[in-house]
Amino acid sequence: MNFYIGNSIDEIDEQDVNVEFSDELLGFIYEMNERVPFELSKLYTINPYADVEVSKEDLSQIAEICKYILDSTLLQDYGEPDEGKQMVQDLLELIPKAMSRPRDGEPSLTLVNGDEPTLMKRLYNFI
Repeated sequence: MNFYIGNSIDEIDEQDVNVEFSDELLGFIYEMNERVPFELSKLYTINPYADVEVSKEDLSQIAEICKYILDSTLLQDYGEPDEGKQMVQDLLELIPKAMSRPRDGEPSLTLVNGDEPTLMKRLYNFI
């Protein structure tokens, strides 16, 4: 799945800056959830195959999860730890940009399922 900043689906430019988050990394984070003292579910429960709204509060929690993952040794056991760290870091850097972008009173972040480029389902994350 790919995260984009945009005010609406129609405005999203799929060639624009985005953050790719692999299914494997989400699965790994899901598996690690029970082993860490920090709740990670706001990140791994995002459904990349359906439309979902994510509140500003949830997005802030996702940013905290990203910080926790980066500050911990959690990704050392991931198959490609450097790639995993980069995906988490990129998402962490995208969140404040989405939160600060004006959108008729509210900014937004959009997730695009990258598995089917021509028939992509898009996930609205209104912040």
